[in-house]
Amino acid sequence: MRSLALLLLLGLALAQVRLGPLPPLQGPPGAYLSLSVEAEGQGEVRFRLLLPEGWQALSDTREALLEGKGVVAFTLRVPEAPAGTRAPVAVVAHQGGVEVARSQGVVEVLARTELRISVPERLEAPLGAPFEFPLYLVNASNHKETVLLRAEGAVFQIYLNPQSLDLDPGEARSVRVTVVPQGEVSSGYPFYLKLRAEPRSAPQAAREVGALILFKDPLMASGRGKDPELTLALRMGVGLGLALTPGAAPAFSLGYTLAPTLSGALSDYYTATLETAPF
Repeated sequence: MRSLALLLLLGLALAQVRLGPLPPLQGPPGAYLSLSVEAEGQGEVRFRLLLPEGWQALSDTREALLEGKGVVAFTLRVPEAPAGTRAPVAVVAHQGGVEVARSQGVVEVLARTELRISVPERLEAPLGAPFEFPLYLVNASNHKETVLLRAEGAVFQIYLNPQSLDLDPGEARSVRVTVVPQGEVSSGYPFYLKLRAEPRSAPQAAREVGALILFKDPLMASGRGKDPELTLALRMGVGLGLALTPGAAPAFSLGYTLAPTLSGALSDYYTATLETAPF
């Protein structure tokens, strides 16, 4: 055993390959990081990047012919991991199948703040009553986040329940949005509402979604519509005439005219008017 250890030490001395320290690296999930290490020595050297399980590199091996100093670079991708995770990495140099040098370091996972929000695509509200619909939230961050909610540019009263909530990484929740119309709203009126979700730790990562609400008459929605309405109108005219003829008695005349009109709504979409000639 002692002779084997001496041979290994001799081999390391003859190899004369040295690796510099690995620089500290950090990045959020999904980021690509470049890891470079300075190498010094002579001859053909095979370098290998060692990563924890779940971590990936574009290529984990490099081969180089050293004639003094050089730089060996690897590119790795930060996986989905909680913020603050510290992953050990190492670059190992081999000559003739024997490890001759090793350099170790750490990659830290930074926080990534990301929200996903959505509302139902089709929103129809009845006239004359408050309307509720859900706002869906997903915390796609790699850390716990407090989300603040608000409505923007609304001419109606808008209530959000709750107005803020705490979400764990990957957690999905829904928020109840209540719209209270103000004033007179006609059937077919489209109402646009913008909703905003803002992470407390990173306001710049806020997300917005627009909701288009179409107000409809419940009777029209049920297919009943309005009942037909008809109106009968009579126009009446009366005329009185006097004829004077020399040598004759005055002659009086009396006349009248009637003009009935029938009009109204036959359905929600059609109206009609019927008139007759005066008689």
